Amino acid sequence: MAYRDVGEYTWTAPADIGGATVLIVGGGGGGAGGSGAGGGGAGQVIIASNQTFKAGTAYALAVGAGGAGGMGKKSGAAGSASSFDTFTADGGGAGAPQDTKGSAGANAGGSGPRDDSAAVSGSGKTAVEGDVYWYGGHAGGASKPRSLWAGAGGGGALSDGGSATTKGVGCAGGDGLPLDITGEMVVYACGGGGGVNGTADTTFGKGGSNGVSGGSATATGGEAGLANTGTGGGGGSYYDQALNGGAGGSGVVVIRYPLTSTYAEVTGFEGLLDGDAHGATIANLYPKSAAVLYATEDGANWTTEPITFNTKGTHTIRVKISADGLKDFETSVTVSLTDEPGVTDGSVALVDPTGASTPAAPYATWATAANDLQTAIDAVTAGGTVYVANGTYALEKTLTANKTVTIRGFDRETGVADPEKVVLDGQDKVRCVSVPTGNHKPVFEGLKFYRGANAGGVGGGASVHGPAAAAVPDRPGVTPSFVNCVFENCTAKEQGAALNVRGSVYLANCRFTGNKTTSGSYGNTVSVSPDSGKKQAGAAILGCTFEEVQAAIPDNACTLALRGYCNLVSNCAFTTCGKVGVIVSDSANANAENTVIVNCISLDAGAPFLAPIAGTTYGGVTLRNCLVARGAGYGVVTGAGKTVIDNCTITGNKKAGVRVTAGTADASSECLVRNTIVWNNNGAKADLDIGSNASYTETTSSTGWDGTTSTATSNTSDPRFKDAANGDWTLLRKSPHVDQGTVLDWMDAATRDLAGNPRVVKNGKSLAKRPDALPDLGCYENMEGREGFSLIIR
Repeated sequence: MAYRDVGEYTWTAPADIGGATVLIVGGGGGGAGGSGAGGGGAGQVIIASNQTFKAGTAYALAVGAGGAGGMGKKSGAAGSASSFDTFTADGGGAGAPQDTKGSAGANAGGSGPRDDSAAVSGSGKTAVEGDVYWYGGHAGGASKPRSLWAGAGGGGALSDGGSATTKGVGCAGGDGLPLDITGEMVVYACGGGGGVNGTADTTFGKGGSNGVSGGSATATGGEAGLANTGTGGGGGSYYDQALNGGAGGSGVVVIRYPLTSTYAEVTGFEGLLDGDAHGATIANLYPKSAAVLYATEDGANWTTEPITFNTKGTHTIRVKISADGLKDFETSVTVSLTDEPGVTDGSVALVDPTGASTPAAPYATWATAANDLQTAIDAVTAGGTVYVANGTYALEKTLTANKTVTIRGFDRETGVADPEKVVLDGQDKVRCVSVPTGNHKPVFEGLKFYRGANAGGVGGGASVHGPAAAAVPDRPGVTPSFVNCVFENCTAKEQGAALNVRGSVYLANCRFTGNKTTSGSYGNTVSVSPDSGKKQAGAAILGCTFEEVQAAIPDNACTLALRGYCNLVSNCAFTTCGKVGVIVSDSANANAENTVIVNCISLDAGAPFLAPIAGTTYGGVTLRNCLVARGAGYGVVTGAGKTVIDNCTITGNKKAGVRVTAGTADASSECLVRNTIVWNNNGAKADLDIGSNASYTETTSSTGWDGTTSTATSNTSDPRFKDAANGDWTLLRKSPHVDQGTVLDWMDAATRDLAGNPRVVKNGKSLAKRPDALPDLGCYENMEGREGFSLIIR
């Protein structure tokens, strides 16, 4: 059993033990900084063999830290002691900088250059006292005469540190002690090597025993000693007094003993409810092949399946370790989960709508929780968290989140943030939440924005005026964020009935349903626009669902409006959405550059999945791995600029599957369609409605068009969907579109299709195993194999 992390511990003997061996190593001293500095001394090593321990007895132990390296022309720090019961292994001495002698320690640190002092002895000892072996007391090296400009080595477990003998050559550290007590050979307590004042062609001092640590030969600081070895750090080097010395390696305590029973370190859990299940943690299992069994407090029904808890209270888990030929080890631990964070410094505030609390700042306990959310938001410090208990919060005024905080729904029994249980109700009178202008980046998690309203403007559920982003936000908190939230039945006169954003936003795993604008502005549900005078918006919309009632949406509305650069829509679903457009990318000031829509599904929409707004510039949009099916209008409509449609399935729409609205005003239009199925759409121009000035390249589709004109010359075979009538648009194995695509620049072995399967597959094998694999057409990859056969003879 090895204790490697720095700190204090208690080890309880699992049984009566005889013949045990204990290794205790102190932390190594840090090397000095500056040119030609001395290396750190090693920590004391103690090996106590033939030790006996009584079952159930607790023994105190500590693992010492290595000393810090010197910063610039300064000494390093001494290592800290490690201990077990009555044995203490002191830390190593610090290395010295220029004009300074080394420091005493279990093994002394090396002296710095230009110091004419004699070598400094270590304060530890090398001795044998019965069954206890001590390794230490070695001197750090001397660096005299001054003219050599070489840092001395730190003392090691087996020998003194090296002293200066040759100009321009740093001194080696003393040798360490090789041991295999942990099952692998490790060299403990090497002295740190000394640095040298010179240029890159001079020689630094290696650490003891094969150079475990040492100063650097070039313009860098000394190397750090290896963790859990008690090795001294290397001294600084090169002609630069600003270079730092290396830190000493931390110590270690190892207890090795023969066992007649199985054993493991078993710990429980104590903390705040977080929605996760917690159980017993098993470490240092002996033997490693032993079976681990679990039971509840009554000890009945032992099982190999771990037992976990995710509800408030203290729960007991019994654990049994079993192996053939050894006595079972059995113990109990508790999992204690609380609904109170236990933080009273103002960084946490609690909200309870039931009125059961007596509110008192800082609202850190449920007994003193705030009864309204705005009070808690105002009270919590920036960077803090507001925990919002289950309930309905009837809002008479719009909540203002004017600081960077996390506002999280919180079930007091499970810790789960369930948006159906934490409801911010605007009562069809007020907007639910506003994030005002400024660098505010609040995170809303597990909340329901319900019946928020703004009869005279935008953003009924929430309005965000956040910072602009030059790139798509990659995580919550870097911009205003909504995670695992629901926006339901929110209304606004103009765009963004659920959410209106000026600037950037991060949305993940949110659901939008029944939201509507009353005047027919673009972006019925969500609208994202650049801030005034800016081109960047920066929206990440990930794993969200948009569920709308068509009749509730005005004729010129759309579900999602993205304006500006740098947007990503990924893994989203759009069902029964819109009358004119489901996704609209446009801007009066900027093209929708760098907007990527990937792995999304649009079913039963009232209008195109992707459409421009008349009179605006539109382009720079990529549609990838998407399914657009059964729409009441066009499937996809493109305009001026460049639109890329890769590996999509566009089928069963009432009008043309792809319409390119190029004309005199849109002469720059380019629509690049690749590896895509456009099939069984029913417009006047069937699957494709092509503007005369548009150009097309590398197109492959079921109705066929060749990439330079609208002439139909591509594959026109039936794609052979598995069951399109019942919503299954995956390809049969014998589909003419299997393995007929081109490997595109975004595809590699890790790329996935709309269903999460490898994107490029041949005969059931991915690109990683078949470099010659080609993708299928459409959004789904056929995963069936057909190569070879198996002959089984019985």
